[in-house]
Amino acid sequence: MALGRQATQPRGANRHPAADGPRRVVARAVASAPQPATSTSHAQSGPVQGPIIMNGQVLHSLTAERLDVVRSLEDGYLQTQVVPLLKAVDKCWQPADFLPPSEDADFLDKVHELRQRAKNLPDDYLVVFVGDMITEEALPTYMTMLNTLDGVRDETGASQTPWAKWTREWTAEENRHGDVMNKYMYLTGRVNLKSIEVTIQNLIGSGMDPKTENNPYLGFLYTSFQERATKVCWGAGGWGRAGVERPRCKRPHVRGPRTALAGCLARAC
Repeated sequence: MALGRQATQPRGANRHPAADGPRRVVARAVASAPQPATSTSHAQSGPVQGPIIMNGQVLHSLTAERLDVVRSLEDGYLQTQVVPLLKAVDKCWQPADFLPPSEDADFLDKVHELRQRAKNLPDDYLVVFVGDMITEEALPTYMTMLNTLDGVRDETGASQTPWAKWTREWTAEENRHGDVMNKYMYLTGRVNLKSIEVTIQNLIGSGMDPKTENNPYLGFLYTSFQERATKVCWGAGGWGRAGVERPRCKRPHVRGPRTALAGCLARAC
């Protein structure tokens, strides 16, 4: 709390002639930025910043004891039970597996066949499909949200900690979902794609605040329920109804890691 108050002191408060500018800037940076890592074995080290209130909202509510639990998961549970759930790229399906190959000489004929099948889709189904697609396309927002969580964020953008590795590779897997849906809807010709693209840009630009207080306990519990809701929604309208033929490869397991993390943190409470 002391740092939070120091950061919001008015100009001139406790001012010293020899300490203009730089020292005040450093104080603000310390108050708002996550603590730098001092250990190679953990995503974050050092003292817990402690709960602060900014614009009436609680931030950084993770206690020291629970931060220790989060850190203790890295080398054991996370490395052996969660990271292996991420599939190698060459074993994952790609959007092109579901769509007519654009390099084929009969590409236009295959697109025509796809459009003929898509004509049978009712409008209410298309509304749900587009809603799912917009949700998937907002992936940058979800990665940003995960990287607000204390103790698990990717501190460098290319950190090799299990937490950071999982976040990046999960995001890479998820990125395929919006890609295949967007390309499919474009080929069907059934929707006004530009209006959808405007919606997606507005959605990402607006951001998302799920009120998780930079707390991985709250963050992973939130995402587990959110992923469950996604599964229910997708179960109500699958690819088969859309007339898209599945490739022979199996769908990758992309839902498990977050649910596994939330369950482990809940048991540790």
